[in-house]
Amino acid sequence: MNIEIFKTNIQQHKDAERIAQKIQSFFPDATISFDLEDCDRILRVMTPNNDLNKVPELIKQNGFECEVLL
Repeated sequence: MNIEIFKTNIQQHKDAERIAQKIQSFFPDATISFDLEDCDRILRVMTPNNDLNKVPELIKQNGFECEVLL
């Protein structure tokens, strides 16, 4: 299982839900969660898929910022 943590600028729960649905459609086996209370607006994606570098691209295509949190 691969887990990646991303820093985003998503602030609204409705936007987080919409983005989670888009990620879920691309990674059907993924577990996705947001922590919008954190200062980094954390997105966690856990999936057996190794190619999580598509996640920031999907988020940026929807008008938000996203980067891997190191």
